[in-house]
Amino acid sequence: MNTLILNSFLTDSPMTQEKPEQLLKASDVAERLGVSERTVQRLTQRGLLVGYKIGRILKFRLSDVENYLERVRTDNLNKNN
Repeated sequence: MNTLILNSFLTDSPMTQEKPEQLLKASDVAERLGVSERTVQRLTQRGLLVGYKIGRILKFRLSDVENYLERVRTDNLNKNN
């Protein structure tokens, strides 16, 4: 996939001059979440955390990690009960 297409995809704004959102490695996400890299991979495989496979490397947008954290917040669970 060429860089322009990838950048357009990751910024959600196809032809703007905005900088694409920085991608995080699985180890960075694991550190932010306080879990192992294997747990990050499992969350991605289960569709709970959005990741992007670039070659053989799994990358994550910070906004996707923040969205995941918002969905699993404890006070959100209390609203459903």
